[in-house]
Amino acid sequence: MSFCHAGEYKEARRFCLGDIDGDGTDDIAVRYTLESFCGGNNTYFYMAVFLKRATEYKLAAFSQVGGDGIRGVDFDTIEKGKIYLTTDEYLPGDC
Repeated sequence: MSFCHAGEYKEARRFCLGDIDGDGTDDIAVRYTLESFCGGNNTYFYMAVFLKRATEYKLAAFSQVGGDGIRGVDFDTIEKGKIYLTTDEYLPGDC
């Protein structure tokens, strides 16, 4: 079995605090990037959500939300349990 390695571009990491699950405490949403899969020049954007439980944060979910050839992703705020993203979509012929 063969594995490809990637690294996080830490300078591109963004996070936002807000009540995602409606319990009245701030949770955390993190947008991070992984780059250079298998030595390539590709970048993928992921979003992870951590919910506050007592005195610590627990990972609730994560998903790929963009990347090269898909879309650029950033986010500004969490309001009323929703994470609002700003995206830059690719048009046909851009890639």
